[in-house]
Amino acid sequence: ILLVAVIVVVTSFISSLLEAAFLSTSAAQVAILEKDGSRAGRLFSKLKENIDRSISAILMMNTLINTLGSASI
Repeated sequence: ILLVAVIVVVTSFISSLLEAAFLSTSAAQVAILEKDGSRAGRLFSKLKENIDRSISAILMMNTLINTLGSASI
């Protein structure tokens, strides 16, 4: 049970960080990364083009993990 709780908390934490990163990164910051030729910049740019889909996936993952975690405890 302790292992499941740790996995739930860590996964929820990571998904919350991802959500915050997507919502707080400006288009200018992404453009600078992309201009520098960064692979992360290209990836982030593609994900930010359709931000609703990216955020929806993160929130669905977080909800699923929290639901599974609460059901197993």
